[in-house]
Amino acid sequence: MSWRHQAACLGQPVDLFFQDRGRAQKANKAKAICRLCPVRIDCLDFALSFPDKELPGIYGGLTEGERRELRYSRHTG
Repeated sequence: MSWRHQAACLGQPVDLFFQDRGRAQKANKAKAICRLCPVRIDCLDFALSFPDKELPGIYGGLTEGERRELRYSRHTG
């Protein structure tokens, strides 16, 4: 079974994980779901596996910008 079938976001409204600019409340709600997810790390690893292309939305509890910062800190750390 794929990690995606175990994700806490399964069955949640998809648009919850794709925030509009300035909609922190929506992002916080999605991140709260991610915090309880048993496959959060797998999801984050999936999103980070695209080094040349930033996936839109929240994956593994992080926004595009947060994942970008994570990549940067890993390379400069």
